[in-house]
Amino acid sequence: MIIAMIKMTVTDKEILATEEGKLLGKIEFTLVGNKMTILHTYAYESGRGIGTLLMGHAVKWANENNYTIIPVCSFAQKYLKKIEWLRILWLNEMLNLHMLEKCSTFVQNY
Repeated sequence: MIIAMIKMTVTDKEILATEEGKLLGKIEFTLVGNKMTILHTYAYESGRGIGTLLMGHAVKWANENNYTIIPVCSFAQKYLKKIEWLRILWLNEMLNLHMLEKCSTFVQNY
């Protein structure tokens, strides 16, 4: 099976991942004010990355709709820590490249 065929649907309290009408997983959440509290993440087939796809969609949807995610479920907590760590690595890499560029420019102009 190909992951690209997975459809994501957002309701008022769930994000559903389906493939050809079959429910593969879901996220249950609540919305209060500008907070999206993720309560549970379920993946009904292991090894396909369904939980990761669901969380990626939840982050995208929350960002597009100006919600702050409050992760209650352990999977959501781990996912958000992982992407924060990757963001920090990316920012550090960009900072290093920027500093290298400045140093290179300085050396060329010296």
